[in-house]
Amino acid sequence: MNAVDQQDGARTGAPAGAEMLVMEDIVAGYVPGVDILQGVSLTVRQGELVSIIGPNGAGKSTLLKVLMGLLRPRRGSIRFQGRELVGLKPSAIVALGLSYVPQVRNVFPNLTVRENLEIAAAVAGPGAPQRIQRILDIFPDLRDKLRSKAGTLSGGQRQMLAMGRALILEPKLLVLDEPSAGLAPQMVNAVFQKIAEINEQGCTILMIEQNARRALEMSHRGYVLDMGRNAVDDTGRALLENPRVVELYLGKIAQQQDA
Repeated sequence: MNAVDQQDGARTGAPAGAEMLVMEDIVAGYVPGVDILQGVSLTVRQGELVSIIGPNGAGKSTLLKVLMGLLRPRRGSIRFQGRELVGLKPSAIVALGLSYVPQVRNVFPNLTVRENLEIAAAVAGPGAPQRIQRILDIFPDLRDKLRSKAGTLSGGQRQMLAMGRALILEPKLLVLDEPSAGLAPQMVNAVFQKIAEINEQGCTILMIEQNARRALEMSHRGYVLDMGRNAVDDTGRALLENPRVVELYLGKIAQQQDA
């Protein structure tokens, strides 16, 4: 486990891994002439948990869509383990080792939990029973729900199923979009604990999260986006202790969550 401050849980050190993902000067938008992202750059190293925070409309989810090939950038480069991703189809990006858990529509609600996992395991290739067993070991709450339709699960269980579907592919980089959105407080804690455990087991994670303080506490590094641009980046601890970040961003994000 990486260095952790025993008093408040904030991580104090980052893995000394090689650069895994490098996004440089990303400009993108959904309609001609309107750029949501206006030159965003970030780096994720192997073994890290990196969070992206920022107010609503900052371009966070748009950045993940660009990363996964769902939206083509107008400018910029995305290199994953030295391979350029811009121009590749989403399926090809997934095949390179990236798994994406979107905020919504991340499971098949009319299929059972087992069927959801079986579909993901079939995509992953041989060894489906072993892959499914590993996911149930990570998320034991799903064992008693295998015959239940995914649409009947609680928000937290559904989020765990979505992460399980992504992890069944044994990704090199797990990409999470707002994993705590809409969850009851006790389930937020459970989901964050699982994310930390997955990272500690060696999975590199890039995460967008509305609960900025909790995200930064568990992250090795973080990026603050504002108006489609990089505002601040540093270690998770340093961002939590940065007066400018606290005043201009953490407070603003909290107000938006409460609204």
